[in-house]
Amino acid sequence: MRGHRRRDERGAAAVEAALIMPVLLVLVFGMIEMAFLMKDNVAVASATRVGARIASAAPNAGPALCDGEVPCAPGSTPRFAQLAADAMQANGSAIPTDQIDEIWIYNANDRGFLGTGSSFEGATCNAQCVRFVWSPSRLAFRYGGGDWNEVATTVCATEGARVGVRLLTTHEWVVGLDLWPGFPDDLAVDDHAVMAFEPLTFEDNCG
Repeated sequence: MRGHRRRDERGAAAVEAALIMPVLLVLVFGMIEMAFLMKDNVAVASATRVGARIASAAPNAGPALCDGEVPCAPGSTPRFAQLAADAMQANGSAIPTDQIDEIWIYNANDRGFLGTGSSFEGATCNAQCVRFVWSPSRLAFRYGGGDWNEVATTVCATEGARVGVRLLTTHEWVVGLDLWPGFPDDLAVDDHAVMAFEPLTFEDNCG
């Protein structure tokens, strides 16, 4: 009787372990994945603030310059957009290079978004917005479209003008959560930062 009871107890323990183990695995893998996701969120937020700070400090930097790479930003594109992209490229080491998609440098409204919008839903980077797309082969941002006339960014003529920088990335699951039912293949991670242009002075042709 005692041997039979021990076998029953071992069998019950095995059944309980089989039921609990998948739940424990999901919790452990979920905690690991959330840690990576939080790291990516912090890295994206940091990169957008770097780009916005660089762009806001150079409203009178002139038109973009072509460095010989193709595609080049048009001459009417403000150079501060290019400077922001270069700074984010140098600062983005915390973001896996295979997860970077593109950045937008745009004329921000009082809500911090494009045009008259109050979110990025359905927005496209065309007017008063410059888009730089990540090139995996060059490990660099290259001009990808958009139009924001450099002459129209004279801050003294539009006091209080603000520049917005948005970075779009794609987080790929590290521990294979996408294999579980209900999980998407990947997750879009983006953030934006907005800063006022530093005011120009008379010496900066603001008179």
